[in-house]
Amino acid sequence: MTTATPPAFDQFDPIEVPTTKWPKAIGIIGIVLGGLSGAVAMCGIIGTALVGWLAKMAEGQPAPTGGGPSPADAIAAMTKHSGLIITLSVVAIPIATLLVCGSMRLLKRRASSRKTLFIWSAVKVGEVIFGAWVGFLMAKEQMLVMKQMSQSGDDTNFAALVATVQLVGGVLIGLALPVFFAIWFSRQKIRDEMASWR
Repeated sequence: MTTATPPAFDQFDPIEVPTTKWPKAIGIIGIVLGGLSGAVAMCGIIGTALVGWLAKMAEGQPAPTGGGPSPADAIAAMTKHSGLIITLSVVAIPIATLLVCGSMRLLKRRASSRKTLFIWSAVKVGEVIFGAWVGFLMAKEQMLVMKQMSQSGDDTNFAALVATVQLVGGVLIGLALPVFFAIWFSRQKIRDEMASWR
């Protein structure tokens, strides 16, 4: 009776450990969205500075013959809260950088990425709330200007509806990723997996 010889086992053979794919997917999404957020924040600073320059150029121009505010008054209403807009943009840059850093650590499967992205989620919620307040103040000023310029109340009501939809939509979009992170990284399966990382 002969017995089959078992295959030789080399202790130095690499052992394939199955890895999940979600860190790569979420990490790439976080890097892209963080980069876009930083770029939008920079554009906000530059755009606010340009509007202030236009306000200086519009000084002294007369009001339209049909009534309504002068160009300088209209632009002044847009720049009334420019300080808040610049503050929001300046704050958004390090928040976007935090998202990129946390996402890069997630791509490398670092255990600390969970804490980093949790911190980003909490800070991002505060940024979204602050941004919604600034947006409300800006919309309010724009509605006052449109009310002075428009002869029809229907135009003003429609503009108010559009501004409300934009404001609510912006809040929902802004909260989507931090809420997703809070739920995803709180799952026990995900927590156990990330705890095994370096």
